[in-house]
Parts: sequence; C-alpha cells; structure tokens
Amino acid sequence: IGRLYEDIPTTYKIFAKCTTNIGFIAKPMYNYVLHNSSISFKGSPLKSYHIYLGFKERFEYVKMHFTRCYEHSLFLACNHGLTTYSGYYLNHYNELMPSLKDIDSFLIEHKQEIFKSPMLSCKRKILFKFYFINKQLFKRVVLVNQKINKLLKQ
Repeated sequence: IGRLYEDIPTTYKIFAKCTTNIGFIAKPMYNYVLHNSSISFKGSPLKSYHIYLGFKERFEYVKMHFTRCYEHSLFLACNHGLTTYSGYYLNHYNELMPSLKDIDSFLIEHKQEIFKSPMLSCKRKILFKFYFINKQLFKRVVLVNQKINKLLKQ
C-alpha cells in the first residue's frame, strides 16, 4: 500500500477474522535484525506518520468492533500523532505539513480522553498540555527536550 509499517493497520484484521482461538507464547520466536538501512533502525517523521496512520486506522476499527480495546488503541494513535508532530518540528520535514491538519483534528477530537488515560506518562501528559496550549510553545519544549536528551547521553 506504499506505507511503512503496513502490519499495524492489517494484522488486527486478520486476527479478527479468525474463527478459532489465537494463542500466545511468551518466547521470542522471530529473529528481527536491525541494520543501518532497515526501516526500524532510524527514526524519521515520515515513519512516525505512517505508524500514526496505522494506529489511527486500527482505532477506528476497534471503536466499531472491539470496544474493550478502545482506550489502548486510542492511546497508541494519539501518542504516535504527538510523536509525528514532534518529529516534524525537530526535522523540518515539510512533506508532512498537509498531514498535520489530520493529526490536529484527531487529537482535538479526543483531547478529553487523552488526559484520562492511565497509560499516559507524566512526561507525555506535559507534552500534550503544551501541544494543546500553544503549538509554538510545544515546538520550543520539544527542541529543549531534545537538547536535554543529548546532554544526558554524553
């Protein structure tokens, strides 16, 4: 479909169509290899946006068919929407500019639910608050956060 992480918006549909039980084994059985040119090796705003799109699609499906997963699916979509916005500000990835309106609409629509989520960390809650208060202030906070993280890694 021309997107990265196409498994996010498709795998749950396959599971939903299963007519028999699905099991879980708490043992790694997939040898996932990371290398310099792999999709998962390096973050990018486009990658974050594709992850957001996948989780948003999954949320829309869950909302209609699996309401017990509503809160978790909403959290993932909102969280990756905020990550995409942060990546846009950090990397000046102008190709995402038209897509930010979709993220804005989605986050604003679910603003009250975001802050009620027990899955939201304190740091993320603060970032969401700045996002909703003022985008320019949010941008500055994201940039300062990046500088602090770089200093902590030294």
